Amino acid sequence: MDVNESLSETIPINGIPATGLYKPPTNITGFDTVSGENLDPPYNETLIGDSSNNLVGTATNPYLPAILPVYIPTLYANVYSMQTNLVNDLSVNFEEGRQYPTATAVKNYVASQLSGFESITASPVSTSLTTSILLATSNPTVVVTNGVSCSNHVYEMNVIDSARNGAEKIAICNIPLSATATMSLSAGPNAVFAVLGKTYKYYQFAIQGDMIDMIQFINSSNGSYNFIVKSYGGYFFN
Repeated sequence: MDVNESLSETIPINGIPATGLYKPPTNITGFDTVSGENLDPPYNETLIGDSSNNLVGTATNPYLPAILPVYIPTLYANVYSMQTNLVNDLSVNFEEGRQYPTATAVKNYVASQLSGFESITASPVSTSLTTSILLATSNPTVVVTNGVSCSNHVYEMNVIDSARNGAEKIAICNIPLSATATMSLSAGPNAVFAVLGKTYKYYQFAIQGDMIDMIQFINSSNGSYNFIVKSYGGYFFN
């Protein structure tokens, strides 16, 4: 068996993992040209690992890994992936994607969590930002009572972002309310507004500029979401 065939047998069948830790199917028998003795195994079984155990030249791992040239493309691929997947936007669901944030993205994301706000015209209302300014929706719910049409602008709270569990959230109504224009906020599926010892599904804004100030809480015991109300100006209903 020639050297190339010997090397090929040491390469893991399923490839080399990014950690560099692997167990080759077989070891290469070496030969010490000084002592004339056969050495088995002469090569390290790991490329990267605990430096105290895997330093080349130590008694336990005296030789450079024979498979190192095969691993170099893996390292290159990892570095290339990081350099070509840099993003300046660190979204809430960032962990679902194989991308890497820049320092600017991290800075902006942290700032948004502390004082960020959104001005929206459609549901859902973000739970990842501190403040949401609610404007007239494009498709309000229209109810006709005694010949009078009333447009109700309905919003719904989004699922609480786990990173914002326990954080404060403010929703503000910013449209003129009247007998023909109302605005309501829903806690959303599997969620309630907790206020003064009671729970409700909906909140009705009273006037333009009315706001509801709440603490977002994820109930880990049953997976429900509670918006614990600190202050408000309108009224709640189910």
